[in-house]
This record gives sequence, structure tokens and C-alpha cells, in this order.
Amino acid sequence: MCKFDECKDFSKAKGWCKYHYRQIELKGKTPSARKYIRGSGSINNDGYKVICIDKKRVLEHRFVMEQKLGRKLLPKETVHHINGNKLDNKPENLELWLSRQPGGQRVSDLLEYAHYIIETYGIVH
Repeated sequence: MCKFDECKDFSKAKGWCKYHYRQIELKGKTPSARKYIRGSGSINNDGYKVICIDKKRVLEHRFVMEQKLGRKLLPKETVHHINGNKLDNKPENLELWLSRQPGGQRVSDLLEYAHYIIETYGIVH
């Protein structure tokens, strides 16, 4: 088993699992437990935030929606960003959809968001 106390994976190199050994290689220090912190992670090629949960890479917006629902998403369920910003994964900005979403944004959502921007920042010339 891996030397890291909380890890249940089999050791691959020098007593560490593949993940923790790689962490040592990259950071040059003893590995630490990964914890989900909103805002941490990376951006994938489609522009979505990817985070690591239980050593698995997951899309943050899907993870946040699952936490909000208290269950895993079903295969045909998708998560829509109401304001169109793929990186705004606050629960109030996420909406559960069934089946694939059409391209673009709903006009009513865009108008509501435009009003919010104008109220917040005023009209910029």
C-alpha cells in the first residue's frame, strides 16, 4: 500500500502510489491530501474548470450541481451556466437541464444578465 496514510492505492515506486510519487517528483516534497477548494484546479480545452476529487478529474460545474442535488447526475442530465460564463460555478448560476443544451444562450437570460451588469457597473462609453 502507498506510504501516504490516507491513500488506499497500491504502491508503485519507492512505497508511494503513482499519484503521490508524481506529486513528490513535481513538488519535491512529501505529498499532502487533496481537498476540494473552490477556485482551485485547471481549465480544460473547452473552457470548463476541472478539479480533482478522490484522485479523479471532474468538471467543477457538474460536481457543484451534484452537491446541490445531493446525488450523482444522471447520464442525460447536463448543467447549464445561466450567465454564460463557464467558469462561474456558483450554485445559483447553475441550472439542471435534461438532454443536451442547444448552442447559445436564452435571450431572457442574457437580458437579465445585461441588466445586472448595467446596474452594477453603469453604462461604459
